[in-house]
Amino acid sequence: MKNLESFGVLELDAREIKEIDGGIMELLKGLLLGLVVEIASNPKAHWESLVEGSRSWH
Repeated sequence: MKNLESFGVLELDAREIKEIDGGIMELLKGLLLGLVVEIASNPKAHWESLVEGSRSWH
């Protein structure tokens, strides 16, 4: 606890820790939103890449 006191942190309770820790769900939501925005910005290029990639499997 002495290391935290040097940064001015004296005490944390469970509510504050919960607010700081966003959790894995927030990360997954952010990644999903980023993927949707990326695909929506240029759907034709993404579709062509998907088709090209599926053809390379055969």
